[in-house]
Amino acid sequence: MAPHLPSLPELNLVCFPHAGGNADFFAKWPANAVSGVQIHAVEYPGRGRRRDEPAAAEFCPLADEIASHILALPSVPLVLFGHSMGSVVAFEVARRLSDVESAPPHALVVSNITAPHRLHRRDPLPVTDDGVWEHSYSIGGIPKPTLDDASAWNELTVGTYSYRGFTGGHFYLTEQEALVARLVSELGIGHTAEELRTAVPLQRETSSADRTHTIEPVH
Repeated sequence: MAPHLPSLPELNLVCFPHAGGNADFFAKWPANAVSGVQIHAVEYPGRGRRRDEPAAAEFCPLADEIASHILALPSVPLVLFGHSMGSVVAFEVARRLSDVESAPPHALVVSNITAPHRLHRRDPLPVTDDGVWEHSYSIGGIPKPTLDDASAWNELTVGTYSYRGFTGGHFYLTEQEALVARLVSELGIGHTAEELRTAVPLQRETSSADRTHTIEPVH
């Protein structure tokens, strides 16, 4: 993990990329985050700077290692943000940190994936090459979570839940990166999740010279 900033941040924002992504997916977030936020981007084994390492085979050991790195960060409010598969990893990390009395996350923000307990294969997948391509094109590459899928995350928390919909496909983040980075970073800087929900009206739709610190969990 890269050295910390000289001054203590007001918030640590740890970002988890999608399955095929790497830490550079969040390279522009520091420029869009509010003042006082330090961005930390997770680098999975087998991705980015760690491309020569074997990819992680299971969520739990990966989450254990990432949580241990986060516990070493300055003790300031913590927000976890995950996109697609990264949301599931972030959720597992949040569960581990919530067991540590001094380190529960201020907020967990998940993006474009069904809640883990709802993940299942709904329809049989095609078995031929042509069938796979046709299926991928028909769904835009990755199935889009429904509003019901998104609201299922509420079943996994005893805290405040809020939902914000964005237009776009699975990688809507590349088109609305500045807005999402700002909204997420505001969560721990004098804003609660409820205040954010009130300030940003819920939309009943589904989304189809700074640098980040890189968290590199080890096996």
